[in-house]
Amino acid sequence: IFSVCFLFYDMFETPIVVFVNAKSGGRHGPSVLSAYRSVLGEGAVFDVLDKGSLTRGLTLCYELARLPGCPVPRIVVAGGDGTVCWILCELMKTDRQRGFPVFPVAVFPLGTGNDMANALGWKSEYRSVFSSPQSMLQRVRRALPTPLDRWFVQYYQPASSGTNSFHSAPYSNLCPAFPSMAGFPEPACGPAKGDVRTMCSYFSIGNDAKVAKNFDKLRNRHPSLCTGPLVNQMWYIASALRTLSVPLKDNVELMVDNTPVRLPPWVRTVVVLNINSYMGGANIWGSPRSRRNEVPSFSDKKLEIVGLGRSIHQGAVRTFGFAGRRLAQGCEVRFRLTPSAQSRGMRFTTQIDGEPSNKCRGEVVIRFAMEAVMLRNPTATTG
Repeated sequence: IFSVCFLFYDMFETPIVVFVNAKSGGRHGPSVLSAYRSVLGEGAVFDVLDKGSLTRGLTLCYELARLPGCPVPRIVVAGGDGTVCWILCELMKTDRQRGFPVFPVAVFPLGTGNDMANALGWKSEYRSVFSSPQSMLQRVRRALPTPLDRWFVQYYQPASSGTNSFHSAPYSNLCPAFPSMAGFPEPACGPAKGDVRTMCSYFSIGNDAKVAKNFDKLRNRHPSLCTGPLVNQMWYIASALRTLSVPLKDNVELMVDNTPVRLPPWVRTVVVLNINSYMGGANIWGSPRSRRNEVPSFSDKKLEIVGLGRSIHQGAVRTFGFAGRRLAQGCEVRFRLTPSAQSRGMRFTTQIDGEPSNKCRGEVVIRFAMEAVMLRNPTATTG
């Protein structure tokens, strides 16, 4: 590994390590792997689906960081929003354990929605990822580091006693991997031990999360049908039109910064945004200026909460640029099934960063975790 490190150090001013998800989006990962290995070499480009490759890639980053005078390595993630969240989560764990500097991360759009790539200005470079690897790597070296908030998503099971409102009590059962959660109040529902996820881009509950789950099933069962971001989004829309939706108002309670938020009766999906890009680039928050809300930013330790209606409304948001209903803006978000919904055994599907996640059976709490360092495309203007 050290010989590879010195090779990088001699060849490049700033070393770059590339992680590729070969199955993201249109499954063009193999061609990306080949293109970047031809420039950086086999030892610097990793397929994250190969067993042990993620560990080997991160170890290479740490070995490079140890070299005297060597600049902090930069990481490229070629994949979708779920892949980005996965890599950042692994970095979060290892950085805290080893005390290394935070490695800046660039995102090449290789997924279906590519919302993180869009927020950082890389989505427009989709064709260049394949055709101009050397040019893309130079842009990564010139890219501007920018902080990105990351959030914990904690799922809780229903309390056996069945309470009627949100409740505060000291945490008694924390996931040991995330000690920074200590001191926060515990919800009314009993904790699901270790059931903590990390969110980087967005979280949703309701109809849209159900659509994401159905699309994920289609993608896994029939991979030949999903040949690229545009085709995948068409399948996503088709899945949305076939998915039945349920109003959230009488089934889910929402609280932001300990303040109850009323859900309009027509809302079928609630989206919690960390970045101002959703469903492949849609700005569902709308115009950034408002008398009641601050201008959204992915480094302000605040989240934007938006309500969406039926599938046809979500399609209009994506196709025509309509905005959703602004519900709130805050630092802590809680969802809880109403007692009547719990008594009927209802469960609501959720998604995190474009990937289906757990079903909400009791309560879901979203809180700030820590910052990552991302890289903005120096040749693009992003909002």
